[in-house]
Amino acid sequence: MKCDIIVPIYNTSDELLTRCLSSIAMQTVIKDIHVIIVDDGSTEIDSSNVINSFSDIIDIEYIRLEQNVGVGKARNIGLNCGTNEYILFCDSDDSYSSAFSVENLLQPFKEDDSTLLTMGAFLEQLDGIKFKKHQYNLTWVFAKIYRRSFLEKWNIQFPEMRANEDVGFNLLVWACINDVNRIKYTDDVVHMWHNNQNSITRQEDGEFKKVGMIEFVKSYIWMCEEKKKRGIYDTEFSKQQNINSLLMVYWYYVSMTNRVSDELMAQYNKYCYEFYDLVVDDLTELVNSKQFEKSYLDSLIKCSDITQNFIPLKSIYDWLFTFEKHRNIKKGG
Repeated sequence: MKCDIIVPIYNTSDELLTRCLSSIAMQTVIKDIHVIIVDDGSTEIDSSNVINSFSDIIDIEYIRLEQNVGVGKARNIGLNCGTNEYILFCDSDDSYSSAFSVENLLQPFKEDDSTLLTMGAFLEQLDGIKFKKHQYNLTWVFAKIYRRSFLEKWNIQFPEMRANEDVGFNLLVWACINDVNRIKYTDDVVHMWHNNQNSITRQEDGEFKKVGMIEFVKSYIWMCEEKKKRGIYDTEFSKQQNINSLLMVYWYYVSMTNRVSDELMAQYNKYCYEFYDLVVDDLTELVNSKQFEKSYLDSLIKCSDITQNFIPLKSIYDWLFTFEKHRNIKKGG
């Protein structure tokens, strides 16, 4: 079972890239793995020596872009350059947790030909030797294997964004599958999400912290537009997915309130209004039902990192009322 592992890099240190490639080199199925490294226009580090040092061990392809295009487009370039049926994504500052990681993720495909996606557990390094285990996580693209023929059938690629492109990609994948029986899980820890303070998702004052939450909302908007193109927007699953996404947007709002500049909050709200306009009809169907209440309670648990540390200044209903009021003003009502 041949695999492509796509690894985007951008000014990744030799030490971290070596750790990543070493974890790939030790895989029990290394003979069936093709690695595609996409250098997204690095300006400070030349990774060619590290990559060449693994060329005798790993079937490795190195693509160097002339300019920085963002991780979403870099992943698409890697995706389009590959040909193998099974696709994995690994960030260059992360690593596989054991020699059996890829083999464990491939096993469900061997057992059931209808499988389209497999998901494993991963460890997030918080600080030092403290780790948090994640299971059944659909946010990130690592710790998963995607079937290429399925992605090509639905023409699924990443939104060309610089942060949180994983979210829209995975939500679209989930909507196109629309059958939980074709998604398989393993409780095995297959991936290590290392605490790299220089990465885009970890820098306290970096680009991610400034635009990350906005990019989340933009990824939800992108997801809705892509579902409409594929004629799957009006399914019950899609509607519930939209409501769940709107609840996530609310919790992001809670975490940002009084913690970011007025200018950034205004930008965030602008995209929130746009997303609300897309999903308001779905919300109208569910807002007075037990289903919405359950979705809200589920979101409380899912967003425990936020709900345990922040007190909402607006309830979910007050927040939605603000959006509805803005919508009516926009319509001239």
